Amino acid sequence: MTTQMSPVNVVEGSVATSSPATFVPYGYIYITQNRVSGRMYVGKKKSKTFVKSYLGSGTILIRAVKKYGIKAFTVKAIQWAFSLAQLNEMEINTIFEYRNFCGHENFYNITAGGFGADGNIHTPEAKAKIRAKATGRRHTEATREKLRLASTGKPQKSKGVPRSPETIEKMVRALTGHIHSAEHKRNISAGVKKAFESAEVRHRIGEASKGRLVSGETRQRISASLMGHSVSESSREKMSAAKMGCQSALGHTVSEEGRAKMSAAKTGKKWPQERRDAAKGRVPWNKGTPQTEEAKQKVRATIALKQAANTK
Repeated sequence: MTTQMSPVNVVEGSVATSSPATFVPYGYIYITQNRVSGRMYVGKKKSKTFVKSYLGSGTILIRAVKKYGIKAFTVKAIQWAFSLAQLNEMEINTIFEYRNFCGHENFYNITAGGFGADGNIHTPEAKAKIRAKATGRRHTEATREKLRLASTGKPQKSKGVPRSPETIEKMVRALTGHIHSAEHKRNISAGVKKAFESAEVRHRIGEASKGRLVSGETRQRISASLMGHSVSESSREKMSAAKMGCQSALGHTVSEEGRAKMSAAKTGKKWPQERRDAAKGRVPWNKGTPQTEEAKQKVRATIALKQAANTK
């Protein structure tokens, strides 16, 4: 087997060059071998010196290291490169030659090298197998707790990064016509209710909402999107059924303690100038709309209940 060799060699974890101070290594090709099974892994590492502790980042290799232990593996550098293009080309050639000589089954590599798994496209059959294996899979409570703890305090990678119009268009197309199943809706509802059971979560939401104002531009967009929108009869029936049996504020008397809290919260507060300017000249949405007899009866019933509650 012929192997391209670089004019530099590894000497006790450092780099010795055959020509003085003219070659600055970009990285090296290494081979990791399992002493127990004899299986190998060929990879590349961007470094000016040989890193003895680095065995590789291949998925199957990492599983093997967890299974056999790090002491069951040896690693050595076999080639040095002086650019990214040369390093990628060396990795492709080395993996090809070693696989042909030793057999594909004796390696942990799953790609041909170059850029790792980047650009590696799964076949439709492979996608179907992955989908079938992942369908119905649920994280255990212990795993969820570990994931939660691992992400606590870490900012989201996309936080503050605006989405491009192309990305937004793709998301819209992907979600258009998508309807959650009844089970999915129940799971979402249960998750939200469980989150709000925590006093810490409620406190965080309250703190985040303090002082938050909706800009005039956003108000106009919301108004434009709702213009001419009417709730269908089926939606009205669903809303009515959902509220059936729920305790409402009708006839409810606020305690003295509650009144004091509300008064203290509003004392000295004024609308921001932006909100006051936005309210100027605004026409009430129901101005000029005559009330139906049914609406009048509801108003009368509400007033009667409040009067009865105040006389108790």
